[in-house]
Amino acid sequence: MLERKGYSSVEGNFIFMNDTTNHDTLEYLSYNVMVHVTDGFSGEDLEGSEVKFGEQEGTTDGSGMFIFSGLRYGTYQLEASKEQYEVFHQENAELYSDTLFNLSLSRNRYAVTFHLVDSVSGIDLQGVEVQFIQLERETEVNGRTTMYTPFGEHFYSMIIEDYDTIHGVLQVQADTTLILKMLRINSTVAFRVTNNGTSVYKAVIMLNGNSKETNSVGMVGFETVPVYENLTYSVSKEGFQLVEGDLYLLGDTTVRIDIRGVGIEERALGGIRIFPNPVNKELSIAGPGGDLYVELMDMTGKVLISQTLTGLVKKLQVGNVSKGLYLLKVITDGSESRMFTIIRE
Repeated sequence: MLERKGYSSVEGNFIFMNDTTNHDTLEYLSYNVMVHVTDGFSGEDLEGSEVKFGEQEGTTDGSGMFIFSGLRYGTYQLEASKEQYEVFHQENAELYSDTLFNLSLSRNRYAVTFHLVDSVSGIDLQGVEVQFIQLERETEVNGRTTMYTPFGEHFYSMIIEDYDTIHGVLQVQADTTLILKMLRINSTVAFRVTNNGTSVYKAVIMLNGNSKETNSVGMVGFETVPVYENLTYSVSKEGFQLVEGDLYLLGDTTVRIDIRGVGIEERALGGIRIFPNPVNKELSIAGPGGDLYVELMDMTGKVLISQTLTGLVKKLQVGNVSKGLYLLKVITDGSESRMFTIIRE
């Protein structure tokens, strides 16, 4: 029997009678080499790894495997590489049979995705400046940005106008998605003032002690207004009713206000003043001291409401009356009477 590594063995019989030279041929054997590449941390099969065995090259499939075939006995250089991983290299890989090489690659960079949302609305925040290690990125429309970083503990910060800045430390040891909720601290408030749909120029808007006038299209804006606080506002202009209200802001807001002109009945008639007119639910009647007797009539003269009102400013509830045009008769305690036209809207 004749044997040598890398060759097929030869067996046979011969008769020895004198000095003899016997010639036999040994044939090369070929081998298969299977390379299996996995993540050194998770053990996950690594598809798409570039592997080299001697002069042959290949790419691992979904199982992390690639098979080299037709290789002969000898020593070879073995190499495996993949983006974001350290290269595996073995100088002298001896081959004398079908062989399986299990290779584990160590990550040198990990994908870290930051996802920024508004803490109240949950809306994705575009344009947040993300500072991570020595990198800077801005979040996209979906509120996300991805960076690649080595293993370890790294500092980050999130900055965007009108929001509280976020700082923190992230321990990176695998691909990570970090969802961060940013707290809004300021917002922008716009006022749009109209009268029966027509823009009102130079209406004075007072918001928490700050006043501005509307422009030619009835607009005015206030910036860096604090959120999550109760705010008060008023809208005033000569010849129009004063409008007052409250705001509780969660974010940028546009307040639309339609102001009413002060009619002749509202300004004065025999010392008696009524407002607002048109009226929705509650009509105020101011005038001389003492009680007032009022009658609300339809245009046929039918009395719908008759009531005695007391106080400095009397209140007449008209919310149960249908929308339309009415007459209001007001009689003072001195028996003087006045007639007003009222619009119930």
